[in-house]
Amino acid sequence: MLQTLSLLIDQVPNKNLIFQGCDSNCFSSGRDDKAIIENQAMVSEFYRTELCTIYQIYKQPTETLAILRGLSISAGNGIAMACKYRISTETTRFSMPENSIGKVPCAGASYFLTHLHNKPLGLFLMLSGKELDGNDLFWGGISTHYVPESQITNLLNDLKLSNSLIEVLDKYHQFPPREQSNLIRNLYEIEQVFGEVNTVEEILMKLCAKPTPFKEMVLLNICKNCPLSVKVAFKSFKLGLDMNYKEALEHDYNIEVQLGYRRSYNYKTAVTKKLIEKGEDEIKWYPDHVNQVTDKMVDIIIRNPEGPFLELR
Repeated sequence: MLQTLSLLIDQVPNKNLIFQGCDSNCFSSGRDDKAIIENQAMVSEFYRTELCTIYQIYKQPTETLAILRGLSISAGNGIAMACKYRISTETTRFSMPENSIGKVPCAGASYFLTHLHNKPLGLFLMLSGKELDGNDLFWGGISTHYVPESQITNLLNDLKLSNSLIEVLDKYHQFPPREQSNLIRNLYEIEQVFGEVNTVEEILMKLCAKPTPFKEMVLLNICKNCPLSVKVAFKSFKLGLDMNYKEALEHDYNIEVQLGYRRSYNYKTAVTKKLIEKGEDEIKWYPDHVNQVTDKMVDIIIRNPEGPFLELR
């Protein structure tokens, strides 16, 4: 799918690009985790194609738009965030849940989550994998426009007839009700816990102090995730603060190769348990607690010493 997408983009160099899912239920890149763990030889080339395509979208000289409807996860979000404009609707469900399957939010996440206006929010999403709805997505500064689902067909029809993408977006954009945003309701606690922190352990301590229902939910989410992934995601976020987009994608590739291929025990175990066997038992992670994850372990994942590497042009 990604190779086809890349070829299509090359064929229309002077056209505005609009990305949406095959239906209104999902915005996805087409990644098949089950196929990846069954064919490890494809890992490095698959991620190379994925990140090269995302960078190709990012570099487009024309206007680019992603319409996020239904479930929007992982590399699909990488494609969306490479676009200049992003629409969310009341059906949008956005998340970066890779830590729950032994991976780390990549596909540009080390750039687009670190470069949100609200940095604590970016770190919260990077570690917790918490799902945001379309309302939250707009008020969190992730989508640029909010359009009711009932107006998407009309918007698409107008886009076909108009030379100005932004004029059509502004015509259909509506401000979602801020008072109904769960994100806005919890933003103070997010900023208190995820702002100005230097370690994952510090975050966990803050979540345990003066517990609230929201803090307890976030603590449970993070503690269920792969400890190695959480530590690598935290380090990736801190490094991403000083990276440009190209550097972040090349950095993300190193992590994808390590956790998806070189040191893929957690990834293969989680995909087998969750997606193939459909089991509900807790996954036996290695290491099984964040305090057992050493700086050396994290550094190896980040550096990807064995390669291969990605050099974008």
